[in-house]
Amino acid sequence: MHYYKLNIGDWGLATGHLRVDEEGICLRLINYFISNEGPIPANTTQVFRKLRLTDVAELATAILEEFFIRNENGDWPHPSSVELIREYQDKADTSRENGKKGGRPRTPKPSEVHQTQNNPAGYQSEPTGNPGITLTTNQELITTNHQPITNNNKQTEITETLFLDVEKVLPRRQGVTADSMKLAWNQAISAGNSPEQMLAGAKRYANFVQILRTEDKYILSPGGFFGPDQKYLLEWGTNKTLPLGTDEQIEHAYRIELGADPSKSSCRSHREMRVLIEDRREKNKREIRIH
Repeated sequence: MHYYKLNIGDWGLATGHLRVDEEGICLRLINYFISNEGPIPANTTQVFRKLRLTDVAELATAILEEFFIRNENGDWPHPSSVELIREYQDKADTSRENGKKGGRPRTPKPSEVHQTQNNPAGYQSEPTGNPGITLTTNQELITTNHQPITNNNKQTEITETLFLDVEKVLPRRQGVTADSMKLAWNQAISAGNSPEQMLAGAKRYANFVQILRTEDKYILSPGGFFGPDQKYLLEWGTNKTLPLGTDEQIEHAYRIELGADPSKSSCRSHREMRVLIEDRREKNKREIRIH
């Protein structure tokens, strides 16, 4: 796939919190995904080299984690572009089938379309062009548009009110705008996520960030917090509630407390990863005592 349309408004909302270099990296990764019509492989070394991102590999990985989703194979598809590629492939398949049949189907002549009389028994007359509209015996026009929408309006009001609460409590790293937060919120709502659970998660995360004095660069973006990984559902307890007994627990604590992907860590073992976490906890304790 070598062409796609870009909605400038949506793009601005989704990437408004990024620096110029981060936005460029994001665009290169998305373009690579679309042009290859497939996910970025788990081993990103060759892709980063082709895209000239080797020198900023750590930053490129952070962009991947925010805007892409890691599948069960460890590869990175871009969710909002998957449907774009599917539509393109469907149109291509249709064009190929039409080509086998000699081209596009012939457009009927007006005389063929508007023949409404002398229809054979059992066949409908010409459609009126108004599906979903019926006439009662007294010729009263009835459409599905007359159905009450009170419940929908009420739910929308509740959702908007909850978002205002989220906007007040959810920590934002530098550069994150209210528009990008609203976009992430709306996408999560459209995916069927509970606004009440997202608000509760935002409150837990705000408490977590405050207690651990999380550095700005480690604060999750709205897209990462409300996105497909549903990080708002995590307990977001303090460091006292996150055990470090097993490798899985260490990786979980690393992801939560350091805000990074343990699979991309420079640590050579889980033991080193544990030491790094404990050092961060000790630093946080010192800062809390100072303040």
